[in-house]
Amino acid sequence: MNKHISGSELETPKVTTGPLPASRKVYARPDAAPDLRVPVREIMLDASSGEPPLPVYDTTGPYTDPDVTIDVEKGLSRRRIDWVKERGGVEEYDGREIKAEDNGNVSASTRRAPSRSPTARCAGSTAIR
Repeated sequence: MNKHISGSELETPKVTTGPLPASRKVYARPDAAPDLRVPVREIMLDASSGEPPLPVYDTTGPYTDPDVTIDVEKGLSRRRIDWVKERGGVEEYDGREIKAEDNGNVSASTRRAPSRSPTARCAGSTAIR
């Protein structure tokens, strides 16, 4: 049985942010697209190896960037929105209001699998079928 939680009982989730040990986050800029920043993690090797830091692709997103302030109440910034629009094939639209059933808050008697059309397309896509 689901317990009703009031707004005063809600707590903002905690997320891990900040730098990771023995490494640093840097950004590579491809010659073909200098406006892009590709995240790279430079892993520091033991000094006795005589090797430079090992660069690996960084999948941690903005959470480990020391120059980014993370606020889960506001969400992440839309850094790529202009790039996505420039590529085409998408359109902006106003989403609908969230309903209780979107979060699984429906009685068992009214619960059913959503119907899906085999010709349905992704919301916001303007791609030709």
